[in-house]
Amino acid sequence: MLKKGLKITGIILLLLIATAVILPFVFKDKIIAKVKEEANKNLNATLAFDDLDISLLSHFPKLSIELKGLSIVGKDKFNGDTLIAAGSLGVSTGLMGLFQDEISIGRVWIEKGNMNFKVLADGTANWDIVKPSGTEEESAAAEEPSSFKAKLQGYEISETQLVYDDKSLGFYTKIVNLNHKGSGDFTADLTNLDTETHIQALDLAYEGVSYLNKVKLDYDAQFSLDLKNSKYSFLENELTVNDLVLRFAGFVAMPGDDIDMDITYEAVKNEVKSFISLIPGSFTEDFKDVKSSGKLDFNGFVKGKYNEKSIPGFAFNLNIENGNVQYPSLPRALANMQVKTSITCPGVDADRTVVDVSKFHVDLGQFPIDATLNVKTPVSDPDMKATVKGRVDLASLKDVMPLEEGMKIQGVLNADAAFAGRLSAIENEQYDKFQASGSASLKDFLYAAKDLKDQVRITAADMSFSPQSIDLSQFSMMTGKSSLSANGKLSNYLAYALKDEPIEGVLNLNSSYFDLNPFMTDTETTTETPASAAEADVDGYIRIPKNIGFTLNANFKKLIYDNLELSDVKGSMKVQDEAIRMSDISMATLGGIITMSGLYDTKDETGPVVALNLGMNNMNIKQSAKAFNTVEKLAPIAQNTTGTASLSNFNLAFKADKAFNPIMKTVNGSGKLSTSTLEIEGFEMIKKIAGSLKMNKLEKWKLEPVNAEFSIVNGEVSVKPFKTKIGNFPAEIAGTNGLDQSIRYAINLDIPRSEFGGAANGVLNSMVSKASSAGVNANLGETIPVSVLVTGTFTDPKVSTDIKSAAGNAMNDLKDQAEQRLKEEADKRKKELEDKANAEKDRLKKEAEDKINAEKDRLKSEADKAKAEAERKAKEEADKAKKKAEEEAKKKLKKLF
Repeated sequence: MLKKGLKITGIILLLLIATAVILPFVFKDKIIAKVKEEANKNLNATLAFDDLDISLLSHFPKLSIELKGLSIVGKDKFNGDTLIAAGSLGVSTGLMGLFQDEISIGRVWIEKGNMNFKVLADGTANWDIVKPSGTEEESAAAEEPSSFKAKLQGYEISETQLVYDDKSLGFYTKIVNLNHKGSGDFTADLTNLDTETHIQALDLAYEGVSYLNKVKLDYDAQFSLDLKNSKYSFLENELTVNDLVLRFAGFVAMPGDDIDMDITYEAVKNEVKSFISLIPGSFTEDFKDVKSSGKLDFNGFVKGKYNEKSIPGFAFNLNIENGNVQYPSLPRALANMQVKTSITCPGVDADRTVVDVSKFHVDLGQFPIDATLNVKTPVSDPDMKATVKGRVDLASLKDVMPLEEGMKIQGVLNADAAFAGRLSAIENEQYDKFQASGSASLKDFLYAAKDLKDQVRITAADMSFSPQSIDLSQFSMMTGKSSLSANGKLSNYLAYALKDEPIEGVLNLNSSYFDLNPFMTDTETTTETPASAAEADVDGYIRIPKNIGFTLNANFKKLIYDNLELSDVKGSMKVQDEAIRMSDISMATLGGIITMSGLYDTKDETGPVVALNLGMNNMNIKQSAKAFNTVEKLAPIAQNTTGTASLSNFNLAFKADKAFNPIMKTVNGSGKLSTSTLEIEGFEMIKKIAGSLKMNKLEKWKLEPVNAEFSIVNGEVSVKPFKTKIGNFPAEIAGTNGLDQSIRYAINLDIPRSEFGGAANGVLNSMVSKASSAGVNANLGETIPVSVLVTGTFTDPKVSTDIKSAAGNAMNDLKDQAEQRLKEEADKRKKELEDKANAEKDRLKKEAEDKINAEKDRLKSEADKAKAEAERKAKEEADKAKKKAEEEAKKKLKKLF
């Protein structure tokens, strides 16, 4: 009986295991479809994967569930952006645990991942993709605690690329080839977490300044986790960044809304070369053989509470004494390094931070460089002192530091400048209370690199400093065939550097020849950390920073852009508030002249908004269609047209994508077109009209000069009726064409009766018969009024012909429809402009109020400080007087007794 029971039990277990193995394959397609359907119902993103693998065999005896070829792609503001892609995302768990309140998860893993985390300037994050619950009851139910628990033993991320781009903070980091794993019991109140992290290359930038560039990072660390009290402590750990090794101690606790921390860190190795290894390009394969002497002290701490009203105290200390670093293959050393730097804050108020670089000295070969910096009260009113002095022969850099393969640099850089005073003196135009003097110059500069097509040469660049401005007296550059000279003045530069306020000024640019193409962002290959003045988005979108407000005056004799050659380019551009405002721009190209004013606005994260007022005179039509894809899309007939065209009162507005391609459904505008005599041949619509009328001479149109008005509404072109001649035939033309290449054009032709010979006569008889059948008396004279209606698409047009009197009023119908659309769009634009004007009015009002309040707060703070200082001094004087009186009294008492 027992044997039989055991046999039956074994058979049942075998059947259960076989079922678990076989069922996923039997119902695999249905499971995959259901998982995708349910996930996408609850996500404001599109989840997809190539395969779902459920197996007992891969991690036996645990059940493994694995998604292969996973991708999560955003919608709305992040439409088309990949949040996460992974070759594999999986989890292994005990089979029986699936039927219990607590699941034991052996391992969670991501392999070959690609993660892109973005935060827009307005704070919107691309990972916030879970749709909110539909009702209050559902939301409340979702927030109720569950008895379900998952016991995680370990996790691993391997061969993964990661980008975090936070526009709201100006923070950017990129990780290449991340391998990280951790293990611990995450259900226990107290547990240890063992981690191991390896990063092939790490980039880190803040507010456009690159702090780490392609550094190698390894971090082995143990942490003590007090999950019940939300306290996390460092145990054994070692962080290696290139050659710099750091160790951390202390804890971070989050028992409530505050974050409490007490963390210290210090360099484990006191070799000077360890810190030098962080300089881009310095961490070479033979870095272990680099000779180093001198003393390095690098340490700091973060201690206190962090919340909305308070920050923790912190210190960053870097000291180098008598530092020397020499690479084995180079003739000279980075010598006599003397650095004494501290950044400290006692906590609570960030305005108590003090930056003190009391000493910075290094000898680059025979050239010494010295600098100092001290900044106090950086938030309320930066009080600074700074000096820099040095002369560097850049050609000598190759003797002390390794350069990248193919890199060449030379020239002489001179700098001697000093600054001292409070920023408020500049803001209040009290320039006598702020010292700013000195100059900087660059002579005979040359730079070449392996990935740079042409060398960059700067023959001379000279600037001088005053409290009011930086004056650029000369700048002359050449690269390839391109040359550029500049001069100008930048003001408010100290407020820009210290408080990120807008930098202002005027810059004049002149060139006899300049090719823009080598400087254009490649949207397919741009992956570098954005750190230029005009920030390049990760996918190539060039954006204008908020804190720039200066005018560019340009005069280019010849400018090459894409496949266009522009001559005599002149005009002015105001760069301000994330936009460029163009005025009085003129240029010669494509056989004609273009004049332009308008706006290039980059406030939108998804691409620029463009609004232009254009004038074009005698432009070659066929060449314009080849040069501008917008012309090709809105007027495909231009590719088959020979002649010139002029545009007047041409207003054009559109939204573009990040590659500056107009989004056609957003294109709106209107204008007047006038042309020379035109010839149109080989266009499908014209061939179909000629075929319908059986007139070969209409296969090639020769039009008298055209004068026409047109409008563009949401990418649909409407042409108002205009009169011309097609050959010898008087004609009137009107119509519309859309984004989908659909067309509806009416053409009225007056054709002499004598032209209807042969096959054309049959067409004429057919039209007369059709008119008679419709009850229209078609009395034909010497001239036949023919109405042609063209519908369908440009590539597949449908043509119908009638006697004009029998064709109805297609021409007027098209005209009325176009005018109605134009009126609706004009009303819509008017409301948008009014809304924008009101928003701008409110913004300026709030800005003015904020400035007034800030000034009030500053004055109050200064008054409070002055009052406190006066009270302190008064108390000191009173204490001194009291002490003096007491001493006098004692002396008198001694004399009495």
